[in-house]
Amino acid sequence: AFDRAASQDDRPSGSHWSLAGDFRSSRPQGRRLARDPGTDSAALDSPVAGGCGRRRMNILLLNPNTSVGMTRRIAEQAGGYCEDGNRLISATAAAGPAVIGSRVSFAVGACAALETGARCGQAHDAIILACFGDPGLEALRELARIPVVGLLESSVARVMEWAQPFAIVTAGRAWVPMLEERVRMMGDFPAFRGVHSIDTTGLDIASHPQRFTETLRLAVDRAADSG
Repeated sequence: AFDRAASQDDRPSGSHWSLAGDFRSSRPQGRRLARDPGTDSAALDSPVAGGCGRRRMNILLLNPNTSVGMTRRIAEQAGGYCEDGNRLISATAAAGPAVIGSRVSFAVGACAALETGARCGQAHDAIILACFGDPGLEALRELARIPVVGLLESSVARVMEWAQPFAIVTAGRAWVPMLEERVRMMGDFPAFRGVHSIDTTGLDIASHPQRFTETLRLAVDRAADSG
């Protein structure tokens, strides 16, 4: 079990981390998620609009930070790509950082991803780890017996199909070496042109996207100029 003292980023008292069991022995049954004491029921049981009518697969969209607002925004965007018949359900970490933007919060978020996966994964056929740095991806795959997809890993795999140079634009300087290390862990990509950052956090962008439109555009231009 994982337990620690509450911090200003934590959910209300009653939330805690516990890996009392995993979901390797359970197969998805297509049932709705039960509300967990001390967690946000809307985040744990919220079908996403976007053409997901007749159910074919239950897909868990797992946010390893505690920002329910960020989860909702990610879910809104992801819902537009959900194929007909599939059902996308979002889950937010019950404890940990409100935003992941350092090595410490990355490590804490990895633990939160494992706890959330163990708590919510039984009802699903696959998991999308909804943090671009993929915190806890490998461990979550070891814990689960269902497919687990990381945003960074899948993005790099996709862009490599285009056989063109690529770069990453992110929020927060601490992410630059962290993402570069993660990309190098995946393999040797001569087309990779590095990571460029803007001085803010993903939570700020999710909360006030219009404020960062021009800043992001300039960062993308710098990335394009890198080759």
